[in-house]
Amino acid sequence: MKKIISERTDRINRIFPSLLKRKDLYGEIAAPKSLLCNLQSSCKIVLYDCLSTLHKNKVFNLDLPIEKFFKTYKSDIIKLPNITPNGLVLPKLEILNSVNLLNKNIFRLIEFLNLKAHGDVACPVNLRLNFGVNKNKEFNERPKSSTHWHTDIWAGQNANELMIHVPIFGDFRENGIVMSKPTENFYPDYVKTLNSFKDGSDVTKDMDKDTYKTRLKIGHIYIFDSFLFHKTIARGSEIRGIISFPVKLKEKVPSDIYHNELRSGEYQSYEKWEKMGKETLLVSSKRLENYQGQDDNRNTYADKFESVSIA
Repeated sequence: MKKIISERTDRINRIFPSLLKRKDLYGEIAAPKSLLCNLQSSCKIVLYDCLSTLHKNKVFNLDLPIEKFFKTYKSDIIKLPNITPNGLVLPKLEILNSVNLLNKNIFRLIEFLNLKAHGDVACPVNLRLNFGVNKNKEFNERPKSSTHWHTDIWAGQNANELMIHVPIFGDFRENGIVMSKPTENFYPDYVKTLNSFKDGSDVTKDMDKDTYKTRLKIGHIYIFDSFLFHKTIARGSEIRGIISFPVKLKEKVPSDIYHNELRSGEYQSYEKWEKMGKETLLVSSKRLENYQGQDDNRNTYADKFESVSIA
């Protein structure tokens, strides 16, 4: 396992030679202020679009600073129908303009990270909210609740991937993410999708004793290898928000032994991302209304989307 961790960490270091901090299977980069502000504004506009669409007779002050915006309208945001049990904000028909503005600014992030030569990026990206102690009690009992130790491979991601995380707003001390290295018995038997994160308890049972002493901070960008274990902490009362997305890498190492064909259509090349929000728009025909189906245990993104060319 030591050799496997080393080769995967070396790959991160080759792709991102100017890391601010680095650990096994993990890297950290400072985000330019302009980039962070654009992403924060885009995320706030997406949520504003959801709120103002659903509550036509209520005023939502978009001029509020991002932290105050989410504190002021917390109760309305928690009730939004297009947020999955794991906190994912889903694009819907009525909010496609704001979602595509976010996509345009995501490409600026892809540019900054210099990902053009290294891999394809999933679309849509994850705009995920953590409601802390305000979440439904059933949340922790879901088969793939992020409050349980897991690797992204267990959720259906490919082995040859990195996950990019960008904290956007909120409390990452009480509602953050903790990380840990894989144990010796993870490889190769547990390098696969699991029906439930609890099915990996033989790997994770002692993981709380050996966590990284690192707290995610707003203003930084974090790189997780797909073998890095992590879980969500939900102790605080405020909402926190994060953008994340997987990058399917062109460079492979011998331990990249799992591939989920179901996710193949979720990735876009740098050249396609360059057009997103400008010449190409993400579209959905599903409306902003309460979900009527079951809480499915998926190994893909939570919904299906298409793109249309307008140029």
